[in-house]
Amino acid sequence: MKRLFIFLVGMTVCFMIIFFVSLGEKTNTANLPEVSTPNPLYIVKDNDGIITIYRYDENEPYETTDIRIDSLPEYDRESLKKGIFVYSDEQLGRLMEDFD
Repeated sequence: MKRLFIFLVGMTVCFMIIFFVSLGEKTNTANLPEVSTPNPLYIVKDNDGIITIYRYDENEPYETTDIRIDSLPEYDRESLKKGIFVYSDEQLGRLMEDFD
C-alpha cells in the first residue's frame, strides 16, 4: 500500500512538471505586433450593365465608365456583379486596362 502511494505521488509530480514546462514553452502572443488587412480603396462593380467604380464604404459612384459588361467574359461579369475590391490606384489602373 505504501509503495502504491509513493508511486502515485511520484506520477503526480511528474505530470505536474511536464504540465508546467509545457506552459512555459507556449509562445506569448501578447507582445507581437497586430497584423491587419488593409481596407480596399475602391470597389469596381456592375451598375446597370456598366462598369462603375465606387470608393470603399461609399454608395455614390466615384467614376462611371463607358465599358459595358456584356462584352466581357462570363467570369468577369460574375466578378463585377459581386464587386471587385481594389487596394491601390495602380491596381485600379491595371484592372481598368484589362477591361478596356
